[in-house]
Amino acid sequence: MLRLESGPLRLVLALAVAACSADPEGLKSEAPGGASDDGPDSDQSADDAGLVADAGAAPDARDAKAEADKDAGATKPDRGVVPMMPADPKGDCDNALEIVVRDFTEKHPDFEKYTAQVKGLVKDELGADKKPVYASTGGTAASTGPDAYKDWYNDVDGVNKRLSTKIMFVEQSPGVFVFDSTAFFPIDNMGFGNGPMKGGLSIPGIGTIGGGNTPAHNFLFTTEAHTRFSYQGGEKFTFRGDDDMWIFINDKLAIDLGGTHSALAATVDLDADAVKLGLQKGETYAMDIFHAERHTDESNYHIETTIDLSCIENVPVI
Repeated sequence: MLRLESGPLRLVLALAVAACSADPEGLKSEAPGGASDDGPDSDQSADDAGLVADAGAAPDARDAKAEADKDAGATKPDRGVVPMMPADPKGDCDNALEIVVRDFTEKHPDFEKYTAQVKGLVKDELGADKKPVYASTGGTAASTGPDAYKDWYNDVDGVNKRLSTKIMFVEQSPGVFVFDSTAFFPIDNMGFGNGPMKGGLSIPGIGTIGGGNTPAHNFLFTTEAHTRFSYQGGEKFTFRGDDDMWIFINDKLAIDLGGTHSALAATVDLDADAVKLGLQKGETYAMDIFHAERHTDESNYHIETTIDLSCIENVPVI
């Protein structure tokens, strides 16, 4: 009796130990009809377990399902790989402001001819082409007229040469971004070359005849930049420079420093001018920056702002 009872007991214990063992080959069980299939262990995916559950299906059906699962699996992401987001998902963030520079010479009637500051040289609203609109029907103390002014911010063969550059802002203190240059000559030895010549005789429409050596810098150019920013409240924008400078925010004139002059400064307080500029907190607005260096011998360009320029959205210049 003892031997008959101990046999089943040993069998049950053996099966229990085998079920809990870490057999490297895996625990196998006999399938009906003598066929052997791997049982789904706890680490297998739901798809693998489904294949085992369908093991009793006809061979053609199993092949079709395996092929379908294989195709579906080809499009599934690899869960072992962490997707990396690009630094700028929208593709419109930069750490520098793109500026188009148009080089001129003293042959142009508006360059190297005038020495006067004129407020109101351009209209208060930006034009449909995103360029300043000349405000007068004729000349002023600092300009020849509307036809000559059109050359300033448009590409004109034989009159100007288009180049481009970028300016980098420094976060001088938390939330305050600055670019400062007391010798702003971004196109030295480019475009029409350095000039104008010093000395000699200046003839309108012809240029300077005679004079000394070629200067170290390329004077007489305009700059144009377009960007967008989010108005959060409390922002200010200050420009100091020579010569002409116009800042448009939301297509409205915010800073007017027209004419040829030594370095001048102006500040726009976005909160104080929010109604005039049509601004609402939390909204995004265009900022368009136009400048001209029209007379020797200095070129200053200084921007200081609490507008967030840590990520600049550059808008292409047309």
